[in-house]
Amino acid sequence: MEERDGFAKRAFRISVVNRQSGTDLSDTIEETAECSYRCAEGRFYITYGSGGSKVMLRFADGTAELRRTGGFGSKMVYIPGRETEFDYRTPYGSIAMKIKTDCVRYSLDENGGIAELEYLLYAGGDKISNKMTIRIER
Repeated sequence: MEERDGFAKRAFRISVVNRQSGTDLSDTIEETAECSYRCAEGRFYITYGSGGSKVMLRFADGTAELRRTGGFGSKMVYIPGRETEFDYRTPYGSIAMKIKTDCVRYSLDENGGIAELEYLLYAGGDKISNKMTIRIER
């Protein structure tokens, strides 16, 4: 997709739904926010505020990256079929975690679109299954 003039200047909203399940855990986390959305050189970038943090998502070449800055921070890289490690930073210290990505799917264009991430999160001896759906709309 080619970047078009004004692409990033249009008003967009993000909706994120993450369904988590594991031993003794079943939860759905939902959030919506206004977001910045743009495309550069075939990479899609989404930036928004979430609970006092700034979140940046990048989708490119069948992979995804999520960076969170603020009081709680992390850089999670989603590569289908691979495990990646990251540190979840809190005001009280860092927690080492890893994710194993099952799939990254996205269909994005200048009007928005949808992205889906399916992965296992390994944290503190627990294994948590995640299915995240991200919608970008005007």
